[in-house]
Amino acid sequence: MGMDISSLAGGGAASLNDELIGKLRAEDEKVRIKPLEKKLESWTKGNEAYIRVKEQVVALDASLKSFVNSDATNAVTTSVSGDAVVFDAIGSLEKGDYNVDITALAKKDVWQSDTAVSSEDALVGAGTFSITINGTQHDFTTTDTSTYKELASDISLNTNFDASVAKVGDSDYRLLVKSSATGTQNIMSFSEDLSGIDVTTHSQSATNLSAIVDGVAYNVSSNTIKITDNLSMTAVKTGTSSLNVQSDPNALLNAVDDFVEKYNALVNSISNETNYNTETKEAGDLQNKSQIKSMLNSVKDKLFASYGDDTGEKHSLFAFGFSLNTSGEISVDKTVFNEKVTNSMDDIKELFQGTPENKGLMVTLQEHVDTFDG
Repeated sequence: MGMDISSLAGGGAASLNDELIGKLRAEDEKVRIKPLEKKLESWTKGNEAYIRVKEQVVALDASLKSFVNSDATNAVTTSVSGDAVVFDAIGSLEKGDYNVDITALAKKDVWQSDTAVSSEDALVGAGTFSITINGTQHDFTTTDTSTYKELASDISLNTNFDASVAKVGDSDYRLLVKSSATGTQNIMSFSEDLSGIDVTTHSQSATNLSAIVDGVAYNVSSNTIKITDNLSMTAVKTGTSSLNVQSDPNALLNAVDDFVEKYNALVNSISNETNYNTETKEAGDLQNKSQIKSMLNSVKDKLFASYGDDTGEKHSLFAFGFSLNTSGEISVDKTVFNEKVTNSMDDIKELFQGTPENKGLMVTLQEHVDTFDG
C-alpha cells in the first residue's frame, strides 16, 4: 500500500518548520538580544550610579558656600548689658566692645492752646494761624466756620507738624501741635489773629540727643546714631549700655562639620560605585570609570595642598586639627580646631578664604567643583 504524499507534506513538515524556527529564534535571542538587554541594564545602573555621585558633588559644593561668602569665618556672638539703647546690626560686625552713655534724649517740640473748649468742633474764628520752624514760616488760613478739628487736620498735612485736638478733661479739649522730628532745630514759634484760639503753652521743649559713644561726644537731633558702617543704636532712655562682639566658634565649627560630612559622603559614594567588593563578589556599577576616580583625586589634590601668601607661612588643613584615615575620609579634632579659632583666626581665614590674589582652600575647591557640572 503506498504512502499518502500529501500527509507527509502537510502536518509533519509544518511541525518541523515551527520547531526549527523556534530554535533559530532562541539562538538569535541568545546571540543578539540578550547581550543588548544586558548592556541596557548595565547602562541603566551606571546612569543611576552617576546620579548618586552627582548628588554628593552638589552637596559638597553647597557646604563650601558658607566659607566662600565669609558667613562661617565672620560669624560673631553678641551680648548686651544695660537698656539705655537698642543696637541694630546690618552685616558683619568687628569684634570688640561698644560703650554708650546717654545723658539726654532727643525730644520733639510740643505746644498746646491755653483755653480749653467743650468740643473739637468749637470754632477757631477767621484769620491766619502761623507756625515758624527752622527759620521758615508756615501759614494756615481759617474762616468763620473753621473748627479746632479742621485746623488740626490742615496743620497735619504739612510734614513738619503733627497736630490733634486732645481731650484733656471730661469736657475740655485743647489743640496740640508737635514737631514731626526731634532736636533743637525743630523748636516752633506761633503767631495768629484768630478770635477763638491762643497757643502759648510750651508743654515740652525740643532737645538734642546728648551721648558719649566709645569716648566720642554726640549732640545730635536724632536718637539714632550710626556707630560703624554695620552698627547703629537708638537711645530709648538715659543711662548706659554696652555691646560685646566676639567670634562665634560654633558657627565655624558647624560649617566645618558639614563640609567634612559632605566630603566623606562623596568619598564613600565613589568608592561604592567604582570598587569591587571581595566579600560580596560584586562590582560597583561604575567600576573602572577612570573619570570619576580622577575627579575625586583632583579634589584631594586641592584639599591637601597648602595655601597662603607666597611671602608668608603656608597653611594646610593638617595644621588645624584635620586628619585622614585609611579609607580616605577626613575628620577634625575639635579641641585643636577651637584653639586655632581663638588664637589664629587670621590664619584660618587665610587657609579657607585667602585673598583675590591668593585664593584659599574653600574658594579654590568650590571653583574646581563647579567645573564638574555635566
